[in-house]
Amino acid sequence: MKDTDQQMSDKCINENTAWQHKLLNSANKFLHWVITLDTYDGSEKIYTHMTETSNYVFFFGGTLRTVTKSRLYSVFVFCSLIVPLALFSIFECRHLWYHSHGLHLRTLIIVFYYFNLLTASSFFRAACSDPGVVSRNVHMPGMAIAYQIPREYYNHVILPSENQSAVITMKYCQTCRIWRPPRSSHCPVCDVCVLTHDHHCIWLGNCIGQRNYRFFIAFLISSIIACLLQVALSAIRLSNVTHPSKAPVSILLICYCGLGVQYPLILFLYHIFLTGTQQTTHEYLRSIGSKNPIFHKITRDRNSPYDRGSFFKNLIHLMFQERGWILVDPTKRQRYPRDVRFQRIPEAHTMENI
Repeated sequence: MKDTDQQMSDKCINENTAWQHKLLNSANKFLHWVITLDTYDGSEKIYTHMTETSNYVFFFGGTLRTVTKSRLYSVFVFCSLIVPLALFSIFECRHLWYHSHGLHLRTLIIVFYYFNLLTASSFFRAACSDPGVVSRNVHMPGMAIAYQIPREYYNHVILPSENQSAVITMKYCQTCRIWRPPRSSHCPVCDVCVLTHDHHCIWLGNCIGQRNYRFFIAFLISSIIACLLQVALSAIRLSNVTHPSKAPVSILLICYCGLGVQYPLILFLYHIFLTGTQQTTHEYLRSIGSKNPIFHKITRDRNSPYDRGSFFKNLIHLMFQERGWILVDPTKRQRYPRDVRFQRIPEAHTMENI
């Protein structure tokens, strides 16, 4: 009897241990799905591989992303959008809605909430979506000597263009081991090459490139309109009281949004003139030889191979260009083996060692 009881006790302990391991494994998988900082053993999803070859952190199975080891300015930006909306909804909206005469003011309130929703949506799509990441290690040279790059890979490849006085150049990225597509650039913050790379925005925590540039512009436009509507509604609320002290939140919102609208407005105007000359921020800063565009005049480069001939055509083409195919899709549900695209190859040797 004692042996039987002991066996049953051991069996229960083993079952409980197995159940605890299974529960712990499921919890680890769920946490890894919520936030992916490094590769999970046994997983073959693309976003788990990308954490090894980039500085990205993925959330919710690769749906959202941000950059690791960077200051969370994007959280500050999101809070700066939510706080005035919350204050208006709590203290101002009810009075304006029920004490308005006619439908015009209520329509204005609905439009105001619509542009705030559009601002939040554009913010997340610009900050957390794929900017146009190019696959790594696609153009690997024959490695007779381990990881050395041939001498000719240090040259620029010149492609023909319709404008005979302009040239399209391609450069080999020694970090990503690819020939960069035209207008692409390597971002040292994200550690990836991005199609039509405009700049890395610290306020969004993401690169702005071919696939999310339109969302970035939509974020600027919608935030400007939302701020102006906020000022208008707060001014109407202030005009309906007998003394300004009875509507302190309205005064606060007018000052807050009046000052806050200036930065996105200046940035939007800057990108209007920049895209009108068919230039990205990266190309413009490289042309002026500075990292600070202040006090530099934006001029049109008539030898640019991308110039469409008119300000309006350049503006439409660059702002509303096709997003193109997503080259590295972290949200794919298929499982992929860890091939060479998701391996970090050692840095190239210098030319003296080749």
